[in-house]
Amino acid sequence: MSNSAFDLIGSLKGDLEEEFPKKKSNAKNHEVSPQTLTFMIGGDEHTFPYTQIRHMNRTKKRILVAAYSANITVNGKELEQLYSQLRRYKVSTITESDSEEKDQIFIESISVTYNNEEDKHE
Repeated sequence: MSNSAFDLIGSLKGDLEEEFPKKKSNAKNHEVSPQTLTFMIGGDEHTFPYTQIRHMNRTKKRILVAAYSANITVNGKELEQLYSQLRRYKVSTITESDSEEKDQIFIESISVTYNNEEDKHE
């Protein structure tokens, strides 16, 4: 390429950078949202990759999460915000609440039933 071709390409590149500046990301690393969802029941942890979740369903006082290996039930109050965050993969851990506060998410109980086991973890 001749010098004029390099000059032309450099000029076009500069024009593009002025027109469309690079956006800066606030993300600290490549992991923007959690990769797993952990349910804490007492001292036990039940962790599922988000990729293993088949579907979720919410009623007024219950969220049902169906994973390939288990069905998880979260019982409580004011669960709308939690469900919204779950659908967007923004939650990494769900644990039972210590106390109930007005207009706040309250997790009364969590149960995990594995598909290939007879035990139910509550």
